[in-house]
Amino acid sequence: MSEEIEKLIKIQGAINRNIYHLHVETDLENSYKWILFQYYPEDEKYFSRYNQPILNSNVDSIDYLIDYLKKHNGFRDQF
Repeated sequence: MSEEIEKLIKIQGAINRNIYHLHVETDLENSYKWILFQYYPEDEKYFSRYNQPILNSNVDSIDYLIDYLKKHNGFRDQF
């Protein structure tokens, strides 16, 4: 498993799920994609066209994702 995929798995386990949803797709070896969304408990809000991705792996690095989550209360505990 790559170091970056291990980081993503740790982030996904530590993320504050009351605020954010991190969708991760990976083969657990080499490839991965991720997208960070705002979390809404109401399906209408979560799936609305206004809930656009905040960050994604096509544009943003994993380190930037970590920094963003740290600055915006994105982790349940200290990451």
